[in-house]
Amino acid sequence: MQISFHGLDYKTTLNFFEIRGTGMKESSIVEHQDLTKQNIATRVELWVFFFLALLMLLSALIFSVSPMNGEDYALTKQFNDASFFERASWAIQRSIQQSTHWNARLGEQLAIFWLAMPKVWFSIANLISIFLLSFILSLFATPEKKWSRNNLMLSSLLVIIAFFLLWPRLEIFFWRTASAGYLQPLVMTLLLLLPFYSLRACRLLLSTWLSTTIFVLLGLLCGLSFENVPPALLPYMAFITYLHFKKKTEFRTQLGLIVLIYLVGWALLMTAPSTHARTAYYITALNIPAASLGYFFHQSLAVLLAFVATSTPLLVTLFTVLLINFYLKTGSWRQPARFYLLLVPAALCIASVVKAPYIEPRAFTLAWTILIIVIVRLTYELLQQLPERLAQVAIICLGISSVGIAGQVLADYLDYSRKVSWRTDFIMEKQNSNECKDGLTIQIIKNNSDIRILNNREDWVAGSLHQVSNYFNCKLRLSAP
Repeated sequence: MQISFHGLDYKTTLNFFEIRGTGMKESSIVEHQDLTKQNIATRVELWVFFFLALLMLLSALIFSVSPMNGEDYALTKQFNDASFFERASWAIQRSIQQSTHWNARLGEQLAIFWLAMPKVWFSIANLISIFLLSFILSLFATPEKKWSRNNLMLSSLLVIIAFFLLWPRLEIFFWRTASAGYLQPLVMTLLLLLPFYSLRACRLLLSTWLSTTIFVLLGLLCGLSFENVPPALLPYMAFITYLHFKKKTEFRTQLGLIVLIYLVGWALLMTAPSTHARTAYYITALNIPAASLGYFFHQSLAVLLAFVATSTPLLVTLFTVLLINFYLKTGSWRQPARFYLLLVPAALCIASVVKAPYIEPRAFTLAWTILIIVIVRLTYELLQQLPERLAQVAIICLGISSVGIAGQVLADYLDYSRKVSWRTDFIMEKQNSNECKDGLTIQIIKNNSDIRILNNREDWVAGSLHQVSNYFNCKLRLSAP
């Protein structure tokens, strides 16, 4: 005799509850796995935010303790209780003098302005510049289809980590003159480049003629910013503009106008009398021979060796990340053509240094920036392929490493600042004394910091002691070595 429930026999009923129980267990397992993934993803986001905020804070602290260094003394004077208008008025007059007699670059004028302002203003401007640079580079380094808050935060973190771990010369972030002269114009230049790289950014930034006018003015300023960056970027920008004209997009006229004004700005910089005067001075002072095939060959070799020597951490990291991606078959090499085309301006930036009268590593800034973009893109793609727990561990390890380096940078700048402050206090105590009138003896400050971390410009101080004397209003002379 079978026991039944509403027409179902006992055996069938038991099977029904067993199947239902199994289904409930499987559903519970899936829900638990989903919840675990969500928790891991949340923890990853928290770690990203934590390290990003911490590194930004450390960047602000480093710049806030960064003392006067080298050319800083030549571009400003001491302001005691001067008002903003007094400071700005002096900066304008000094900028006119500097641009007409020595250096017409926009960055030089920005340095004069910010050095005339209270240090806290400059510190805020520098922090904003570092943040904007990290964010703009994250837009280049993150696939356009994946532009979201979390992804861009991750890429921004990877960018600032790369700054501390790999950037060949941290002086552009923490030396006052270099920050205004290179960091701020670099941010402006990359913002100008963004609509050419991304159609989405093009729609966002050039949708109205007002915004286009702003970008046209930005193009003029960017053209006045660097001697070697516009000739590296203009072919890329012109080619992208050509593609827009070929496809008859609605932004072709705006992009063409920006390219034209960017070219005009660069032409104004290169034809400025001060540019010719400065170039002629270096040719004479450095005893540079007349241009010839032999000269350009040796100069090209010297530039290439200088780039490799200063960029070794970037190049080794790029090769390593590429190797890992190929080994794991992440497919990260399948990128849009516009992404790979960025390597052309990088190469042209390096090549353009051949024409310079001397090799300054900061001239490779655009090339370093593009290498950072490629490294961050490959690292981002790699993290996307890793299990979430492993990705979390990788982010924590990278974050801890960069915080450690940032701590070392802060310690080096604190030590250097202490030495500069001691010398400054010594000079200030002697102002209006006979020693200042006859010649106050000071010592050159030495430090053992890696030039990647801190560029000690005391050689400039020794060679331009009259300008340092003018800053302190005290005749200075160097002690015997």
